[in-house]
Amino acid sequence: MKNYPMKKTGIIAIICGLAIWALYLVYIFWSFLFSHPFLGLASVAIIGGLVILILDIYKEKEKDKENEPFRGIEK
Repeated sequence: MKNYPMKKTGIIAIICGLAIWALYLVYIFWSFLFSHPFLGLASVAIIGGLVILILDIYKEKEKDKENEPFRGIEK
């Protein structure tokens, strides 16, 4: 077994704790979806709509960058 310094051991403990916490939240989410199918479907639709909206806004900003009239011109 390696002799880890205290800082590295603390970071490993934090990462392990966050991983366990994330797995627990995933478990809670899936159990909610299976016990309340209509509310689960609604939350999946809301999350999907948010993702589509964010992607559309990002693509629109990228498209607007190409059509910028002052690109490459120093003032």
